[in-house]
Amino acid sequence: MTTQASAPDPATHDAAIHDLALLRAMPNAELTRMAAEMRIEGAGGLRRAELIAALLKEGCQGGQGTGEGVLEVLPEGFGFLRSMEAAFLPGPDDVYVSPSQIRRFGLRSGDIVRGQIRAPKESERYFALTRVDGVNGGEAGGARPFFEAMPTQWPRERLRLEHRPDEPGTRMIDLFCPLGRGSRSILLGPPRTGRTTLLQNLCRAVAKNHPEVIQIVLLIGERPEEISETWGAPQPGLPPMILATSQEEPDQRHVQVAALGVERAKRLAESGRDVLLICDSLSRLARAAQAASAPSGRTTIYGWDAQGVYTARALLGAARALKPESGRQEGRPEGGAPAGSLTVVGVLTQAAGSRIDAGLWEEFSGMETQLIALTRELADRRIFPALDIAHSGTLHEEHLWTAAQLSRLRNFRSTFPNAQGVLGRVSRSRSNAEIVDDPA
Repeated sequence: MTTQASAPDPATHDAAIHDLALLRAMPNAELTRMAAEMRIEGAGGLRRAELIAALLKEGCQGGQGTGEGVLEVLPEGFGFLRSMEAAFLPGPDDVYVSPSQIRRFGLRSGDIVRGQIRAPKESERYFALTRVDGVNGGEAGGARPFFEAMPTQWPRERLRLEHRPDEPGTRMIDLFCPLGRGSRSILLGPPRTGRTTLLQNLCRAVAKNHPEVIQIVLLIGERPEEISETWGAPQPGLPPMILATSQEEPDQRHVQVAALGVERAKRLAESGRDVLLICDSLSRLARAAQAASAPSGRTTIYGWDAQGVYTARALLGAARALKPESGRQEGRPEGGAPAGSLTVVGVLTQAAGSRIDAGLWEEFSGMETQLIALTRELADRRIFPALDIAHSGTLHEEHLWTAAQLSRLRNFRSTFPNAQGVLGRVSRSRSNAEIVDDPA
C-alpha cells in the first residue's frame, strides 16, 4: 500500500530559495521538484551541491540571499563557508569570505557564520558574503577567548559511561579507566577487536547520561559500508554530527575534514560547551597527512615523516579541560567566563608485526591521559569487550572520584586481576554500584 505524497508548500519554497541553510536541509527529491517548477535546465543531471547552487542563484537574482556555513580559512587569507551536512566538501554552493571580513570580525576556522550573500558575477565562481549578521549564533565582532590561550587543568568531572546493565564494555571502562571531561584518550587495539561497537556504545552512553555534551565523530578513510550502515543509519543514541571520508577520497580531503572538525570543536569549547570528539582513526589520518604533505626532511626511526605525525598529534593534543576564572559549582563556573572542555578519543591500530603501527604508537605514547587497550587474545576467543585491564588506565583519576570511591575501586581491581573474572562479575550485577557499593 502506498500513500500519496503531500503537496509542497509554496511558502516554504519561497523562503528556501533565498536561504542557503534551508536549501541544504532539504532532501534531494524536494530540491529536484523545486528545480523542475522553476524550469532550471538540466536539473536532473546535477549533483546535490550543483542543484543547491542553481536554486540559490535563481533566488538571488536581482537581490540578496542568506547564507550560513562553517568557515574554513585558507592559508591565502580568504575563506569559504562549507556545508557541515556534506562533511565540508568543497562545492559550487560554498560562499566566499574576503580577508577584510575575516580580519574585521575576528573570524576563525570552525566558526558558523551567517549573513547576506549575493550571486556570483560573470567572472566569479562562488557566492560572496556581503554582510556578516552573526557568528556561532551570537552577534558578530564581539570579544572572544582564544582556545589555545585559555588555562587548562586535569579533568575534574567524570563522563559516566554506564548506561545499560547488559552492556559490559562501557561499565568496565568506568571501573578501570574512567573518562573525564577534557581527557586525551587513545583507544588502542588490533583490528576486529570490537573497536567500532565500543565507540558506538560510548556515544550512546554520553548521549543518555550527559545530553549537554556535543558529540562529533570523525571517520577518516573509512569503508563506505561503515559510513552508510554502521554510522549513517538512524540509530538511537548516535550523534547526528558525523563527518566522514571514504577510502577512495584523496589524502588532502582526509586532512581537511579532520582539521576543520577539530577547529569546530575548539570554537564550541571556548564558548563554554563540553565537546566529545571521536576520531576513527588517528592511524589513517597520520598516513594521509604524510602522503599529502611535502617531505620535511625529518623522519623518525620507524620511517615516519615528522610533518605527517604532527597532524594527527595536533588533533589528539587539542583535548583539554579549560579552567574557569573562578570556582566551579556542578561543573559550571560561579562567575567569569564559562569553562568548557574538549574530550578527544582517538583510535590507534596496532596490527601484529607492523613496524609502522609500532612506530606510530611510540610517537603518541605519553600524550594520552586515558588509555583503553584492547587485546586480540580475548577477541580470538570471542570474549567481548576484549579489554586489556592490565594496560588500560587513567592518569590522575583521583580528581574524578572521592577518596571513598577510589578506595573501593582499588580493592575491586586487586580482587579481579584478569578480564574474564571482571566480565563475569559485571555480568552478574545490575549496575557498577552493586560492585563497588557506591550509590553514585
